[in-house]
Amino acid sequence: MKEHTVNSRHHLRSIAQSRQRILSGFLALVTLVLVLVSTIPASGPVKARTEVSRAGSSAVIRRSQDPKQNCCGGDEGENKPHTLAGSYYTLKNNFSGKLLLNNKGPLPLEIRPTIFAMSGERFEPPAVTVAGNSYVFVNLADWAALAGPPFQEGSIQLFHRGKDLVLGSQIYLTDGSGRLSFEEKLGEPANSSSSMAAGVWWLPSLKGAVDLVLSNSTSETLSVTATVRGEAPKVEKNLMLQLSPHETRIMDLKSELIGKAPSAMSRFGAIAIEYKGLPGGLVVRGMAHEAALGYSLPIPFSDPMGGKSTSLQGAGLRIGRIGREALSPKVVAYNADDTNTTLNGRVQYTTIDGSNGVAYLPQIELGPRTTDLIDVLQSLRAHNVENRIATASLEFEYTGSPGRVITSAFSVSESGEHVFRVPLWDIVAQRSATGGYPWYIDGDSSTVVYIKNVTDEERQYSLQFRYDGGVYALRVQTIGPRRTAAFDIRALRDQQVPDADGKTLPLDAKSGQINWSMRGSQNQVLIGRSEQVDLAKGVSSNYACQNCCPDSFANAWVDPGGVQGFVGDTTEFTGFEQTMNCYGSLNAPFDPWPSWDSSNWNVASCDGSGLATAQGQGTANIQARWLTYEWGSFESGNPNECYPRERNILAEAICDVLASPDHLVLLADVQGYTNQLPNGGTCPANYFIRQVQFRVVSQDSNGAAPVGDVVVRELFDSISTNTCGNGQPIPSGCDPTDGDGTFIDSITTGCGAVSGPANCGYDANWSWHWCGRINLPIVKLASLNAQVRRDSVTLNGRSQAWPVGTAFRP
Repeated sequence: MKEHTVNSRHHLRSIAQSRQRILSGFLALVTLVLVLVSTIPASGPVKARTEVSRAGSSAVIRRSQDPKQNCCGGDEGENKPHTLAGSYYTLKNNFSGKLLLNNKGPLPLEIRPTIFAMSGERFEPPAVTVAGNSYVFVNLADWAALAGPPFQEGSIQLFHRGKDLVLGSQIYLTDGSGRLSFEEKLGEPANSSSSMAAGVWWLPSLKGAVDLVLSNSTSETLSVTATVRGEAPKVEKNLMLQLSPHETRIMDLKSELIGKAPSAMSRFGAIAIEYKGLPGGLVVRGMAHEAALGYSLPIPFSDPMGGKSTSLQGAGLRIGRIGREALSPKVVAYNADDTNTTLNGRVQYTTIDGSNGVAYLPQIELGPRTTDLIDVLQSLRAHNVENRIATASLEFEYTGSPGRVITSAFSVSESGEHVFRVPLWDIVAQRSATGGYPWYIDGDSSTVVYIKNVTDEERQYSLQFRYDGGVYALRVQTIGPRRTAAFDIRALRDQQVPDADGKTLPLDAKSGQINWSMRGSQNQVLIGRSEQVDLAKGVSSNYACQNCCPDSFANAWVDPGGVQGFVGDTTEFTGFEQTMNCYGSLNAPFDPWPSWDSSNWNVASCDGSGLATAQGQGTANIQARWLTYEWGSFESGNPNECYPRERNILAEAICDVLASPDHLVLLADVQGYTNQLPNGGTCPANYFIRQVQFRVVSQDSNGAAPVGDVVVRELFDSISTNTCGNGQPIPSGCDPTDGDGTFIDSITTGCGAVSGPANCGYDANWSWHWCGRINLPIVKLASLNAQVRRDSVTLNGRSQAWPVGTAFRP
């Protein structure tokens, strides 16, 4: 029985000016215009910290004046100088080289590179600026072309200013076939502990080779002693040499040190380096390879004096098969101490069906300066799980002095072509339980992220992937004791797995940045790394770069920030926290799982999940509380330390509960003839229509008051046949009113009644109702009756207009 038009107000004004013009847009006999009442967001999200004030309809953050955090570089901050050094790159023998520059901060980073020829001759390529929160790859052939032929191989140094660890850099070397690859993470020589280094190797056969790289990063001559201890066959050789300033030397251990025939290279062993000079002055790397098999294994070197514990942890051990080949996990361990050590290891694993287990490795006794090989697969076979493992990790403890056990852990395929290295770290020596990595999908490759809990308690962490145009952020993750989580970014993208907000990685996304951080008050509880894997080429590489401190609290709020509604209405509120890394880069917001409360339970109640229910008229604050942390050195003054500082967060949203709709008040009552039709056309002749504009109001102690936008409907109580012969009126269903709770009721026999019998029409009794909410019944607002004829309408017994302000009740 109703009809409506979006231009109803305009047409009501037209009727007031000319009683011969009626609102256009009405085809049926009784019409209403509605706007839905539901929860209304405030002007913005309600944000809060430890101190909250009210501003309009929102609570806002008032950040306290905290003491300077003094971390990630101390007072020098963004101006602190850093020099990173890489031992070796080569463009010879059909190798290509690229340099990764990964900026984890929000500010652009200017990097001034220097490349050194093998002899120590230097060349300074143009500076490279890396935008905030991004990374670039530099083709080293471009720099070598500028520098000249002597720079086809050599070493690299990078200078920049900024906070500690804001720049991560790595050299990648790949041969022309793409089957051999080596990566080298650039380190900061100034952070070295001693003038010692040690590394271990493993080869699939006696035909393999090991290249040792020694690079002098200083402007002084260095005296170096290298001791090579091979096993199977057993051999020990010493080499003493002098390295000129910035000279780099690469040696084939088989031909230059061991001096054996080509078929007699030791399958595994250790290399110990000592030099005279400042700690960090010598940069050492190694490369184990067997080109005929496509086997390559980077050999990083560790400082035996740099350890802080006698425990080693590794995340993401690959077990099972790669294609048609079985993988064999192995660990080479070297005791760099002068005393015996006992090494105990285990594999923590989760099977594909979600069950957890531990496989204990055989205890190893290592004498001074000795090396041994641990076959991990044998222990896994004892548990009969080697082909059912989804994720796994390695853990070792040893006796003796911290740092003295040097290891290399990896999984190798039967052919030797596939090698997946697992770095083992001294967790106590790590700066923080965070990570900032590049990710990219190139051809058949993908980036896999591993995060491991190294403690005996459940831990939480945040994880997000930045990409061009957005951020893919998972919910806060909970990881069980000693468990490892793995995230294949290509699989997340291709399978369109939704994140915490239901968003997916675009199918054309191919690169970006990873940021993860532990949550809680304890640092050094998680480790992580990324692995770039190309299964088609049989190559993989590792990247691990920590931030100097865990992520800190930045902002908090509740969404929605404010609502209006009626008794019985419900709203699901969500708390959000936003953190930033120690360089000031903001992360995507996440749900911190707060506790919930209400400032006035008589107005609004709230359950433990944030679901609020309106109980009575008034205003209440829906409150979310949780504990979070900021990280820094704070009052300690040591910029190399990170301490937590608690933040008890109170974030609020405003809940206004209005008086429920009670009845209608008349705003306008006009009638007359018009030929306008709602579709923009016209009727062939003028027809008669009466239009009444109503407002939905409440009834409380203050009298009638507008209730805002609500949803109403009409119901016919009785209606006679329309004798004009042009159809029966049709009542409206639940429709929204205008924003101020107004709607128009149009009463007419319609355009077709013009040619009907004289005095034709119908009689009707109907009522208007508030549709209420899901958990509220429908409420009658007004009862109406009319005698509707083709040239007149009597409403509730009155043919003239009702006065403005007249109340119509049930």
